[in-house]
Amino acid sequence: MRLGSAIKRTSKAAGFTIIELLLVMAIIGVLAAIMFPVVIKSKEGAKVTQCLSNLRQINGGLSQYLNDYSERFPSAVSWGSPAYWASPQRGSQKTIQELLSLYTRNGMQTENGQIYTRPGVFYCPSDTGVPNRGDLHGVPPNQPIWKYTGCSYEYYASNQVDWETYNPNQPDSIVVKSWTGLSPEVAGPAGPKRIGAPLNSIFNTTRKAVMGDIWYWHMGDQVPDGRLAYRNTLFADGHAARVNGVDHEDARLQSLRPWHRMSELREE
Repeated sequence: MRLGSAIKRTSKAAGFTIIELLLVMAIIGVLAAIMFPVVIKSKEGAKVTQCLSNLRQINGGLSQYLNDYSERFPSAVSWGSPAYWASPQRGSQKTIQELLSLYTRNGMQTENGQIYTRPGVFYCPSDTGVPNRGDLHGVPPNQPIWKYTGCSYEYYASNQVDWETYNPNQPDSIVVKSWTGLSPEVAGPAGPKRIGAPLNSIFNTTRKAVMGDIWYWHMGDQVPDGRLAYRNTLFADGHAARVNGVDHEDARLQSLRPWHRMSELREE
């Protein structure tokens, strides 16, 4: 009898009640809810680091370009597919990745002349496209931009719109600050063309943005007006940093010294 009772007590002690199982499951659920965002942010943090590394490597190519072209920035468009800008009506303009790919180790490779398979340093690992309608400079909406352009980054070529003073109810009130673009399109004697700004036209190279993410991809920062979101940004002195939306806009809108006498064309 004693042996049977011992076995009975042991079996009872080894089991779990439904309440205990529910309690354990609840604890696991709480821990998962706490850890899941941490894991996601950790993975995204690694992408941010890779993206910043890419921008620094792009700067290496940009520095070589500046040395070869008398310290003038590339005469390139802001962003978009090379095929889009190569059309006759757009004057066969070049993209920044086309001009810098010769100066970087990991350039672009296409599979059929249109879809890119290896963007190398021009690729942001968080590039998921731009959630807008229509064809954006040759890129379909909600599609990875690098696959169609070979580049996930925008080159701050033209005078930028100051979104903080933009009134959507009065579109004509857009304020465009002059002398901000590194490769403005100008009305020359032979027609519109792009010209690269000289490096010495920048007042403060530590605060002037050269390139950055096309969209708010990192950490779920998709704030349309740019006041709270973050973007990885390459500055003219060569350093790259993740800056908030306001500082990013300020950096790309940093004015340049006047350096040409032709009329800059306003771009949409």
